Amino acid sequence: MNFQDDPIQNNPELKRKLDEMEADLYPIQSLETSSSSSKSEFSKTTKTYFMQFRSWFRGLPQWGQIGVGVIGVAAGLALVKVLIQLISLALSLAVIGVVGYFAYKIFKSLSSSKS
Repeated sequence: MNFQDDPIQNNPELKRKLDEMEADLYPIQSLETSSSSSKSEFSKTTKTYFMQFRSWFRGLPQWGQIGVGVIGVAAGLALVKVLIQLISLALSLAVIGVVGYFAYKIFKSLSSSKS
């Protein structure tokens, strides 16, 4: 039998069913294969979503593309604002903690020197 005449290679549905049956028969081997290819699947999935978004975006009229761009920029700026506020909060808490620590040390040293 010629490799080109192989019905499994020519029919993706048969190949998918064969892969499912092999996964049922050899679950451990299937898990190893799926864990090693999970990175590539994630990459493919991400690429697929990006291509779908790009196709959808190009299908919009010009005013729709401008609207999506404006909303995207606004969402990006809002995210940056939130990150800056979180960093500011963390720094404020750190300063309050340091001031509180030194106030405690001073209070403790004053109370121990009076005794």
